[in-house]
Amino acid sequence: TVAEQLAALGTARAQAAAQQVAIAAGEEALRVQRQRYQLGVSTVLDVLTAQTQLAQARLQLAQARFAARAA
Repeated sequence: TVAEQLAALGTARAQAAAQQVAIAAGEEALRVQRQRYQLGVSTVLDVLTAQTQLAQARLQLAQARFAARAA
């Protein structure tokens, strides 16, 4: 129904907004991990983990945007 479609659209938009916040947090976490690595207090695994989490947040944003367009 139209109401269900509107609800799906609202949900997808909210998810996209949340993922934008997650991306900003992921970018900051990656920046911090890179600095820690350069100072020798972090490992390359920590940097790679931060990169992976950021990539996942970006993927989820793309999925949420697709869901919004599909709705």
